[in-house]
Amino acid sequence: MFKAPNRGIRIRFAAPICMALAALLLCAPGARSAGTFDRDALYGLLVAELALRRNQFDLALDHYLEQARRTRDAGVVRQAARIADYLDHESEALEMATLWVEVDPENADALRFAAMQHIRSGDLEAALEHLGELRRRQGSATFGRLARQAEDLDERGRGRLMVGLDLLLAEHPDDPELTYAKAVLLLQEDRTEEALPLLREAFAAGESFSLGFTYARTLRASGDLDGALAVLEAMRGWEGDTARAGFTMGRMLLDSGRLEEARGVFEGLLEERPHDANVHMSLAYVAIDQERFAVARVHLQEVLTLGEQTALAHYYLGRVAEGEDKPDEAIAHYDAVESEEEFLAAQGRVVEILVSENRMPEARLRLAELRGRRAADLVTLFVIESELLLDAGEPTLALDLVQRALESHPDAISLLYAHAMILEKLDDLAGLERGLRRILEIEPDNAVALNALGYTLADRTDRYEEAHRLIVRALELQPDDAAFIDSMGWVQYRLMHYDEALRLLRLAHHDMPDHEVTAHLGEVLWVTGSRGEALKVWREGFERDPDSEILKRVMGRFVHTVGE
Repeated sequence: MFKAPNRGIRIRFAAPICMALAALLLCAPGARSAGTFDRDALYGLLVAELALRRNQFDLALDHYLEQARRTRDAGVVRQAARIADYLDHESEALEMATLWVEVDPENADALRFAAMQHIRSGDLEAALEHLGELRRRQGSATFGRLARQAEDLDERGRGRLMVGLDLLLAEHPDDPELTYAKAVLLLQEDRTEEALPLLREAFAAGESFSLGFTYARTLRASGDLDGALAVLEAMRGWEGDTARAGFTMGRMLLDSGRLEEARGVFEGLLEERPHDANVHMSLAYVAIDQERFAVARVHLQEVLTLGEQTALAHYYLGRVAEGEDKPDEAIAHYDAVESEEEFLAAQGRVVEILVSENRMPEARLRLAELRGRRAADLVTLFVIESELLLDAGEPTLALDLVQRALESHPDAISLLYAHAMILEKLDDLAGLERGLRRILEIEPDNAVALNALGYTLADRTDRYEEAHRLIVRALELQPDDAAFIDSMGWVQYRLMHYDEALRLLRLAHHDMPDHEVTAHLGEVLWVTGSRGEALKVWREGFERDPDSEILKRVMGRFVHTVGE
């Protein structure tokens, strides 16, 4: 890739261009005989070179493009192509890539460059043709990257690419890169069971980090955590930078609750990389989850000393201080968080601390001050305060706050949704429906609003068929959302489709066993005659959430009626 001279990159000319420039600079009478260039070409190339030296990149590109088209010299075309690519001039880079292959068809760099430009432009079939030629000439090509770029293709386009890959696989059946590319396409079509054997085959054939990470993530997503860990462990034994495999392994263990194993992985990484902020941060996460707050503090202070991820370090030092029951210290750390990514989360924690300390007026004053100096976060801060008031049992104050906010932001989706949820607390179902339908006027595919309206109609009215249509649409948009699956299970129960209701509610409960889903599943079990299982589900729910009013209400309706 071309880089500018003042960025530490050297520009190299093909030998004929050097000769031409030398001839012109020396005003040699025989300049026209230097290579294949005439005086106009030599002049244009000299202007291009001088423009590069003066950082006038667009001017340099213009002259290189002109001379590449005029001379069709491979060296000039290559330089024009690389400059266009560096400047992200995609159409010119694609034009030069095509010309480069045309004038120098056996050049591997030309084939590789052309393939990548066609990938960028979305012409994956042309890219595949170039990569196939490259594969035949030098034995390997980056088919995996080609397949990853196919994610935005429609089904027809991906099908054409699959046919092309199958043809190449028939010609080169033992090529792991081709096998990997086909697996990637299958994953994009959610055909995981077909993709896994191909990934296994490709992984066994050679060391490719991109393939290994794809294989490990696919195994993890399919529920085979131990298989994913085995793949990552194998990758840690490869040559090269294997730290990412270790990090990924540790994070998988951490996310799965296998804290001691995660701790062992990260401590091993720390021995290799004692000054790596990511390692210290990961060990801090483990320590916080294990409530070893003093250990977490040591690692987070080291992150601050290294001068990296300071906002995140202060945020988690705030969490540590909370764990140690030091609210003022926690607030000080949260106030030191200035990055956009963590700022609102940190201030949300401050507000929670103030409320828990019975300092509600101070919490509200802080939010008002933040709204005064952070216009970009104004709507979010209103929503945070409304939720704070709702949690404090002040729905009327929350309603007044959100209504004032809607006067200046009438189409803010989050405010409209907060307003609807407050009205639900106040039993104003007509107002709730108006608010959610207003959201759907603005964003017809707002899955959260579709689900909320559908669930409310199923739970609080007898408009079950309408509720069913709304929830079906929400699930089409987000088919794996456990809350939406619970809503569908609940409306099926209302429609007296008990078998389907149980199937869906069991699925939702497996993925999200919160007190509302638990209440629903228990009720359907009770009504369908499985009272022992219903009691078991409810009691387990109480163990997780002993203060749940929803569980108390549902058990009060059923258990006490039969004297149990």
